[in-house]
Amino acid sequence: MYMVSKHNPCQRAFGVICGRLFSASVYKGRPRRCRPYCTINSYYQSSATTMSVVEKNSVMEKILEWANDVVNAEKIEKAYNQKGGWEGWVQVELAMYLQKVLGGQGIATILREQNVYNGNSQKCDFLIKTQKENGEYFTNMFELKCESSGNAGKFRTEVRDDCTKIANGVWNTEFNPCEAWIVAFSVTKNVADFMVGGRNLRRYYKTIQAGQIQMSVWWGSRA
Repeated sequence: MYMVSKHNPCQRAFGVICGRLFSASVYKGRPRRCRPYCTINSYYQSSATTMSVVEKNSVMEKILEWANDVVNAEKIEKAYNQKGGWEGWVQVELAMYLQKVLGGQGIATILREQNVYNGNSQKCDFLIKTQKENGEYFTNMFELKCESSGNAGKFRTEVRDDCTKIANGVWNTEFNPCEAWIVAFSVTKNVADFMVGGRNLRRYYKTIQAGQIQMSVWWGSRA
């Protein structure tokens, strides 16, 4: 796996340019052209016979970092096995964590339960509002879904509904331009057949190890 150099500003895995999360890509160990308008980092892993592409995203990296913290992973394992679900807890804890790691320089502001959708009272779970260099703002909005032992039977339906919500959504002007994300924490269900932004949901290349439970994180986004 070829890694991004922390010494080259054009290869930083996290930063903010033009309001979107900065990304760069590496091919066979050499940096490719910086892509300031893209939220995805692509890493190429090659061998004598195969080549694979790993999509690495700076926000998803922070989400997995939070979830795999020893204390949080223990809580996730217990929450998964409790009746009633754990999505509300994730909203609070993850929003506070992202505020700390992304908003420390006064660039990114984390807000929960905002009326992003125009024409109805639907709210997003949380959003990251980033100030551009020219003073304008860009919004990354998130919908979360968390499978638990008690809701596994309806988890796919809930993920599908959020995908539809994002696909059909029109954002209130105060949040434009906006990119909407779905992030689904899953143990037993595959949701790759659902689509957001013209692409099927992808299973992130890292997993969450919550005690004896291994959890996948599915994601997709639409600008």
